Amino acid sequence: MFFKCLKFQSDCHILIISDQSDEFVDQLKELLTSNLFRVTVDVQYLADVDNVDKSKEYTSCFVLLFNQSTQTDGFSKLLKILSPGARLQLISTVLSRLDDFKSSLKLSGFVDLKADDTPCSTRSLINKDSIKNLDVIHVVAEKPMYEVGDRVPINLNAQPSSEIWMLSAADMMDDHDLLDSDDILTEEDLLKPDPNTLKGLAEELEEEQQSSEQQPQQQQSSKSACGNCYLGDAFRCAACPYLGMPAFKPGEVVQLPSQQ
Repeated sequence: MFFKCLKFQSDCHILIISDQSDEFVDQLKELLTSNLFRVTVDVQYLADVDNVDKSKEYTSCFVLLFNQSTQTDGFSKLLKILSPGARLQLISTVLSRLDDFKSSLKLSGFVDLKADDTPCSTRSLINKDSIKNLDVIHVVAEKPMYEVGDRVPINLNAQPSSEIWMLSAADMMDDHDLLDSDDILTEEDLLKPDPNTLKGLAEELEEEQQSSEQQPQQQQSSKSACGNCYLGDAFRCAACPYLGMPAFKPGEVVQLPSQQ
């Protein structure tokens, strides 16, 4: 039962948030203020959560939701109102929004979420037959043990811990399993390179360029199939070997590069 997991201190403040007026809200308040707990209880609508008395330190909060269309943006405001470590218990008759409520609580900053996988009745949840019997879902969450915006000082002048592991000269003299550099190198690594076989990439590229410039450009002649090739590109077909060359005189022999 969810009341058994709570340990209310005397004179503590409990907040009940509801999205509408309901008999169950009044019954829950009456039960909390009875001789069983002896606590102070404040009730507020979720839409008016900004009007909650922020001077009080609420150590526990009950969120009672009955409407399908209830917005959950007020959860983040609740996080600022509750005291660090306060527990929030959400009870809702909207059974289909369990995942939505859990996600909204997480995004609002609540931690340690716990939820029943299946719906239960309010009477079995509270273990009191006089309570209005409703099928509900139940989610428990907590506010972290710090406030939003809290700062923790950092000591930049802190002395290093004496437990830091250091290697002394005496340790170097001990028989440790250190790697031997001779065991890492292979026989090929120990061979000296032949100076005659060493050649830079720039030298190789320069030699290749000189070799290509020294080779004579291969030429070949081509005959016109239509007889209009000498007139220019406007009169040449798409497969004309003279395509792209200037016009020339009829009968003139034109040498074409082999790569054309």
